[in-house]
Amino acid sequence: MCGENTNNLDWPQIHALYRLTLPKDGTRPRLEADQRPGSWGLVIRYNPATQERSADLLLWGLIPHFARDPAQYQKTYNARAENLTERRCWIEPFRRRRCLVPAAAFIERKTVGRHGRGVKHAFSFSDGSPMTLAGLWDGWRSPSGTWVKSYTVITVPANPVVTEVHDRMPAIMPPEHWSAWLGETPATEAELKAMLRPYPDCARMSSRPIQLRDRGMSNRDLLDALRPELAA
Repeated sequence: MCGENTNNLDWPQIHALYRLTLPKDGTRPRLEADQRPGSWGLVIRYNPATQERSADLLLWGLIPHFARDPAQYQKTYNARAENLTERRCWIEPFRRRRCLVPAAAFIERKTVGRHGRGVKHAFSFSDGSPMTLAGLWDGWRSPSGTWVKSYTVITVPANPVVTEVHDRMPAIMPPEHWSAWLGETPATEAELKAMLRPYPDCARMSSRPIQLRDRGMSNRDLLDALRPELAA
């Protein structure tokens, strides 16, 4: 599970790090530091028609394009790497709509062992550099005709750093895989799956216990309060 992450990058840093092709001084998404399921999160996407790489705000908690009732999809903020070609929600997004999720840290609630259960731990790179998580996105059209674009963070088995707290962690995507993951360069299904693995450089990672206030909204609540300009 990965139900929270933080992003402390500003717009110029995001534009430079992810080599966005859209104008640097154009429309900028409103960045939020804390991201949780049911909130708008920043994702990096590639448009093969225009050959542009962009950063956009999408709803965290994937609503599949075929959904009839978004309220039925309350736990789609994570997708297990092992199920991407098996579960209907993930099959088409994995093939055609992959994205990157910038994060300064990801947060897991301790579920391992008898002591400290429920305490949250933040995992980050020790040198303070940002992480990039692997994700999928999809677009759903409401009965009124409004398009809602949403995403999920892919998880893999925990590496030794995370395993003391939780048995899963988000798939961290190194820069050398970004182009293939976004669909800019060709990659087979097997090659894409091979990119999704526990982060191997444990010495580069650090963790610390934190206290954060739980919050979140259901998809139904969010759609009731939908801001159309964010879904455009």
